[in-house]
Amino acid sequence: MGYPIFATGEVLTAADMNAVGLWKITPTSATNGTITSDGDVTVTAGSSSVTLNGVFNTNYENYLILVNGVDCSLDDTVFKMTLGSTATNYYANFKYYKIGTGNGDLPQNNDTNWYVGITDTNNASNFYINIFSPFLSLRTTFNGGGWGYLSTFTTGGMLANTTSYTGFTFTLQGGTMSGGAIRVYGYKG
Repeated sequence: MGYPIFATGEVLTAADMNAVGLWKITPTSATNGTITSDGDVTVTAGSSSVTLNGVFNTNYENYLILVNGVDCSLDDTVFKMTLGSTATNYYANFKYYKIGTGNGDLPQNNDTNWYVGITDTNNASNFYINIFSPFLSLRTTFNGGGWGYLSTFTTGGMLANTTSYTGFTFTLQGGTMSGGAIRVYGYKG
């Protein structure tokens, strides 16, 4: 199926609009972050974590999370991600592979979070996460990648439970963060 093409003055039906790819989601609340008028979350200065609530729901099966331009107080440490309040040993993760400053960590099982990003002190912590089935009562999986301190990286993993989640938390392994934008998009396929 190709991209839908719309003409000026055309009435758009539900089927037309449902064929359009990503839909931006505005969180219902954020801890250590401010929700902007366009639905982005800006990280509060001096925060070691930020939580977005009310982003996963019945409307979408899968989600794209973008983190752009977050400034961190330390270079070359990691962003960790947990879903909901699950901080037990259910997370499996190919933590990351860094290209630039050396190799990243090896695969791990039974961890308490996923490693999803690398910090940078020059507003350059940029990464994406494709997260699959977080709201469904299925195992949640993800893949992602991005840019951090002098490195590019890739990551992926799964969560070995079937809990339905509505939100997530990013926590730094060390230091604090501020600014930038966290955006969440939902998609069906």
